[in-house]
Amino acid sequence: MKQMYEFDTELRSAFLKGKNNDGVIFINSDSSKNIRPCAPNKILISSTSTIKPNKRIFPLGFNNKPKSSAVDSFNEIIEIIKNNGGQVNKDININLSYTDFCFIIVAINRTYDYTKDLDYKWDVNSFLNITKQVLNNEDEIICMIRWNRKLSRKKNNGQVFQNAPDDGKTDLPEARKLAITKPVLILTHQMGKQENGWSGNFNFFWPLLLTPKTTKSAIYAIE
Repeated sequence: MKQMYEFDTELRSAFLKGKNNDGVIFINSDSSKNIRPCAPNKILISSTSTIKPNKRIFPLGFNNKPKSSAVDSFNEIIEIIKNNGGQVNKDININLSYTDFCFIIVAINRTYDYTKDLDYKWDVNSFLNITKQVLNNEDEIICMIRWNRKLSRKKNNGQVFQNAPDDGKTDLPEARKLAITKPVLILTHQMGKQENGWSGNFNFFWPLLLTPKTTKSAIYAIE
């Protein structure tokens, strides 16, 4: 229902703006994983993701894997952070190339477990393709690294999955100031304790992409 609502909202906006006045565009990925324009009648509403300025895009519903399964990928992420000027346990903003961004996202996905919640499985290829689309000829992604967070896996007395890896009072306002022409990756380091509903009892990273203010509205065909 959320996807249908966003789809309808962007279409209405496009009609109001007019075809030749930055109306919504439709894109999908080809067999080589490159993004390209497509006709609206080529996609299904149920298989779309709306792209618009300052949209938050992130995985949810996952669990974390135990240290034995996740430590190698976790350490790969740490090394990329260090190679780009970051430090362990120090909140800092760094710039990432799209290549390093992809390595981080793929490594993060290897630390996630969706065994009991397959309906929420993260579509990493779409996440990467959307990021490539909103780069808009920029060659870097701003990465806000925030350490030692202790979010619970669920909220509202365990009724729904946590859907705010970013702190709305601190992280998000700063990210919005930065996300003018470049996308911002808010990368929060989570403690992942069993007492907070995580099964792996091991640290992990939770990424959130904020699209730039200059992003042109688009409908991305996931399949």
